[in-house]
Amino acid sequence: MPNISRTIYPLQIALEDFLFDESIKIGLLTVDQLTESKTIVENDSELSLSQYLSRFDSSKEIKKAAEARLLSFLSSFSCSKNQDVHNFLTTGRCISFEKRNRSRTYLVLNEENEILGYFSLALKTLFAQRKSLTNSLRKKINPGKCRASFPEDLDYYNVFLIGQIGRNDSFESKDFSLSDFFSEIFSILVEVQNKVGGSSILIEVDNNQKLIDLYKEHGFQHLDTDQEDLSQLLILFDGI
Repeated sequence: MPNISRTIYPLQIALEDFLFDESIKIGLLTVDQLTESKTIVENDSELSLSQYLSRFDSSKEIKKAAEARLLSFLSSFSCSKNQDVHNFLTTGRCISFEKRNRSRTYLVLNEENEILGYFSLALKTLFAQRKSLTNSLRKKINPGKCRASFPEDLDYYNVFLIGQIGRNDSFESKDFSLSDFFSEIFSILVEVQNKVGGSSILIEVDNNQKLIDLYKEHGFQHLDTDQEDLSQLLILFDGI
């Protein structure tokens, strides 16, 4: 397995690291060919890993083998409290979403490279009736007007979505708490927001009052939206 030294380990980087490792393992690449920026030096030219591997007929098999090894590493995660959180990471859905640019997943690792937990971030268009948000909140998150084919009192909002968040059953809150999760998530999203804009962050949770109250304690506002099995909570960047 590649040497993982960071605490927050983006899955996008993990995919690349495991692919480098697999290429070296089977002899297609040597460590001496790699630069500090993880490009490959050949004949006085620098190539990306994808460019380098594209010349080999076995490139697809190499990628499959690398992803299989990564999935084996991810399978050490377990979340008995939420099967969807468990399955997203351990069945390869996270890898599929990553490759299709549907979300970005971040692993939280300890010093032994064990997975403490993970979270996934994405973009989402939130559709909500005007009555579900206060006037002051609506103004701050800048709603868009839906087309005529939609109900007249329906607005849409472009938000950042915390799609998945969960801690490994093998660890406890003292190892990595919900506050620790939000500290890392907000750090990433504030940096993105400073570059591209945005006003708010959404999280969707099971309709469980205890869970809703927990997120409200961390600054999220419960939206009065018509969701049968999910509750939606929102936090403004101003409130972070």
